Amino acid sequence: MDRFQRQTEIMTRLFSEILYCIPEEWTKGQLIIDCTDGKFITYKLKNEAEPGTASISEDLRNLIDEMYLFDMSSGQRWAQAVMSFRKDQEGFSFNTSYSYPPVVPRAKPFWKFW
Repeated sequence: MDRFQRQTEIMTRLFSEILYCIPEEWTKGQLIIDCTDGKFITYKLKNEAEPGTASISEDLRNLIDEMYLFDMSSGQRWAQAVMSFRKDQEGFSFNTSYSYPPVVPRAKPFWKFW
């Protein structure tokens, strides 16, 4: 399985588990995953406009970890991932956006002149 197929498989399972964890009334929402320090992952599954509370399952936690570790091993070191979802006539649609930590250029050693 190549990298794209593996990522697609992880994301498909993740989106399915998100739908399992939200109340039936929800027509939209977001899963926000933060890992600003590169070590500790926090996440929120929320919808501020509709009633009900989502419950994050153990499977969802494991899939979030799997996604993060896969992305890290593929060279995608992100600080935040936002997975937005919305229900329309055809079912649910998903959109994922990433924020990356700032790149700090390495200073040249003082003894190099080029």
